[in-house]
Amino acid sequence: MSQRPEEAGHVCPNFSGYKVSLMKKIQSQYIVYGVVSCILVIIVLMTLSVHNSSKQEIGRQFNDQQLILANEAAIGIENFLAEIEANLLGLSQRVSDNGAKTLNQDIKYSYDILKSKISYIFYITPDGVLSKFYSPSHKQNTLNTPEVKSIIGRAIHGFKKGSKYPWISDILFQSDGHKHIIILAPVFFNVEKKQPADVDIILNGYLGVMVDLDTILELFIAPIRPGVTGYAWLLDNNGTLIYHPEHPEMLEHNIFKVDE
Repeated sequence: MSQRPEEAGHVCPNFSGYKVSLMKKIQSQYIVYGVVSCILVIIVLMTLSVHNSSKQEIGRQFNDQQLILANEAAIGIENFLAEIEANLLGLSQRVSDNGAKTLNQDIKYSYDILKSKISYIFYITPDGVLSKFYSPSHKQNTLNTPEVKSIIGRAIHGFKKGSKYPWISDILFQSDGHKHIIILAPVFFNVEKKQPADVDIILNGYLGVMVDLDTILELFIAPIRPGVTGYAWLLDNNGTLIYHPEHPEMLEHNIFKVDE
C-alpha cells in the first residue's frame, strides 16, 4: 500500500505562492516598460515640438529676411526714381529761367548726368508735340508709338488741370517687347504783365525721360538671391507678372487669373 507524500517525508511545493511572486514580477516589468514607454513618448513629443518650433523659427527668419530684401529693393527703386525726378525738376527750372534759349544744351547736360539710368530725354510743346529729343544710342520713333502717346496724353491732361509735380507712369509694355517707365515734369514760364508787380505763370511745355525697366531689374531685382537657389520676382499693383527669371513665358500674365 503506497504512502501519501506527506507520510513519506516529502513536502508539497507551494505553487500558489510561486504564482503570486511570478505575477508580481511580471507586473513590475510591465510597470517598468510602461514608464520607459511614457518617457520615450515624452522624449519623442518634445523632440517633435522642438523640431516644429525650429522649423517655424527658421520660416519666420526666412520670411523676415525676404521682407528685408524686398524693402531694400523698394527703397532702392524709390531713390533711383527720386534722383531722376530731382534732376528733371532742376532741368525744368533752368529751361524756365533761360526761356528755352539753351534747351538743347540743358537737355544734353541732364542726359549726361542720368545716362546710366535713362534711355531718352525729350521736350514736348504745350500742345503735346515732341519738339526736342536726345539719346545717343536710341531712336526717336520709340516715343511716337501709340502706347507712349496715350500715356503722355494722360499726363498732360493732369498738368493742364494745375499739377506742378513730376508724374511717373505705370510700367509701359511696348509692342517691341521693351518695358519702360516715363517721367514727366511741367515747364512754366513767368510772363510779366503791364503792372510791374504782376506776373503770369504760363505752362510752356513738358520735359520727360524714359527709363528702361531692365535697368531697374538689373540694379535692384536680379541681385536678390534669398537662400542658395532663391530668386526674386516682380509684380505690378494689379498682379501682372513683370519679372520672373525662371518662367519668362509667364510675363505679362496676371497671377490672379487662371488661363492656359
